[in-house]
Amino acid sequence: MEMAGDDAGGEGELLDVADTLRLVGVWAGFWFVAHHGCRVAWKGWRPADALMCWPVGEQETLIGKTCRSQAFCCVAVVGGLLLLLRCRRFPEDLLDDFAFEHQVFFSMAVGNSVVAIWEDCRCRGSLQCRVNKKLLRGLRNPGALLLWAHVLHHVLVASAYTCLLLLRRCSSVGVFGLMAELPNVMLNRRELAKLSQSTLRLSAHWHCICFLFILGRVGPIGVYVYSVVNWRSHLQKLTASEGFVFHFLSVLFVVFNIILVSFLNVGARDDASHEGDDCISDRDLEDGHKAREGGDPDAMPLVSVPQHILESKVDPSRGV
Repeated sequence: MEMAGDDAGGEGELLDVADTLRLVGVWAGFWFVAHHGCRVAWKGWRPADALMCWPVGEQETLIGKTCRSQAFCCVAVVGGLLLLLRCRRFPEDLLDDFAFEHQVFFSMAVGNSVVAIWEDCRCRGSLQCRVNKKLLRGLRNPGALLLWAHVLHHVLVASAYTCLLLLRRCSSVGVFGLMAELPNVMLNRRELAKLSQSTLRLSAHWHCICFLFILGRVGPIGVYVYSVVNWRSHLQKLTASEGFVFHFLSVLFVVFNIILVSFLNVGARDDASHEGDDCISDRDLEDGHKAREGGDPDAMPLVSVPQHILESKVDPSRGV
């Protein structure tokens, strides 16, 4: 691979455009293989799966998608934290620092978006099932609408990181974008609980989501607002294209998270109202523990007995 000179204030040398595209392709291939690997690991190893061409349904595709997404979110958060720790001068490093490490993680995000589009197209029916039916009421073709919404989101994310890879500046937008995957770790955990039909303490789960949302998404929004007010002299040094990308992507990030809050609110209300039977709330767990206290855990449950069966068991000679 040929290295371009470091003209963006980062350490070491940077990949040129052609090699950056190859790196994106490598990441896309990696996440594609990871999708199948996660699906096989979840369902159990079968010799036919080694070819990675065994026909699978939407359920298995959703399993691979969710597990792979969880892996990406964890790597993205760690990568964003490592890139953020590179900053020594504020706000100079947030705007000007761009190194080979940025290329690696930003290319990873682009490759993830490409594979995510493929995954959503293969499990479009599952996308509709994961959204509250009240939100879909009146829509003629909700499945297609949700699919296009997901595809649009992935295209915008891939385009944003592509712009940052080409500009080699304003890296803080991409770094905070990686950190924004924090709440998605818990959202994927919720989906994995559904797929495995396991129990989940819902109140603690949603409290954790709120905390991570504030940390990973509200925090970067606050940084952007602060930069507009207090870092004007530094922002004015950006070229017209760099300034447009910085503000456009930041505002887009704000709008997207406002929309996301409404969906999270609906999801939290759904869990609170016990609409699903795949997870369990704290109150359900406490009631279950109280019911088992002082009793035999292996005892048969109480059932109702019809009146005619009770009458047939009465012994007239004993007067009972």
